[in-house]
This record gives sequence, C-alpha cells and structure tokens, in this order.
Amino acid sequence: ILTNLLSRIFSRAARVRGEDRGDGGDDLERGYRLQQAGDRAAAERCYRGVLKLDPRNADARYLLGALLGEMGKLEEAAAHLDQALAARPGFAAAHAARGNVFLALDERRAAAASYRQALRYDPDNAIAHFNLGLILQTSGARAQALHHFARAYELAPDIPHLLTDL
Repeated sequence: ILTNLLSRIFSRAARVRGEDRGDGGDDLERGYRLQQAGDRAAAERCYRGVLKLDPRNADARYLLGALLGEMGKLEEAAAHLDQALAARPGFAAAHAARGNVFLALDERRAAAASYRQALRYDPDNAIAHFNLGLILQTSGARAQALHHFARAYELAPDIPHLLTDL
C-alpha cells in the first residue's frame, strides 16, 4: 500500500521537474530510502531541501510531516501535514498521517476525523481502517470497530501488526 503511494509520489515529482527518475536526483526518494534505512536525520535534510526549492510541495510536506510524527515532533509534524492538505485537500495519506499525530497526542476525536477523511479519499487505506477501528473499539463502538478491523485485514492481510494487535 505505502509502496504504491510512494511510487506515485516519486513519479509525480520527477514528471513535475521533467527529470528521469533513473538519474539519482530525486531527493524525495532518497529521503525515503534514508528513512527506511534508519537515518532519519539525513531523510529530514532531504525533505527540507526539497521544501527550500518548492515550499508548496505537498509530497515533501507529507513525507516530512510523517517523519517528524515518527520522531515525536508532533506539533511540527501537524503543521507540515496541514500545509500538505492545504495544497492538496484530497491527499488521503496526509489525512491518515495527521490522524496518527492526533492519536499520539491522545486527541482521539480529531484522529478519528482525520482517518475518516483519509477513507473518504481512499476507501482502501488499510492503516486508516485499522487505526479508526482501534479508536472505535476503545470508545465502545465494537460493531463499527469490527467492520474497520475486518476491512483492514481484507485489504492487507500481510501486515503483521494488524494480525497481532487484534
């Protein structure tokens, strides 16, 4: 799921700049690879470098916001995700990442609203279904939670934490 989204982001970035993705000049892709390798500081520098060149780049705002959220820099993460959504209101992954930030801040209503927005634009977002299910389960809405858990499992049966957290 995430791989498909990132592939679209990297392809879009290369098209916008008129670059061939094979030349190694894609800072967004490099940043993501660094992030996956555990070098969050270098990934952050890559994303911020893209934003210096294009402050309105919604993909870079999303990737930086999601990274900052993982790093516990929640307020800054939310600000970048809000800017990504201002530039591209239907950006489902940014809505889901914003939900993750709100969940980390223990703002469950705002998190649920963000996950619902993500699902409005991408009904097949397994992570949004799963996280919304968690919120609904803890609020006592078990039937709705089970619906979202089942949908998450249907969409992504290979995600291990979906199986172990149920």
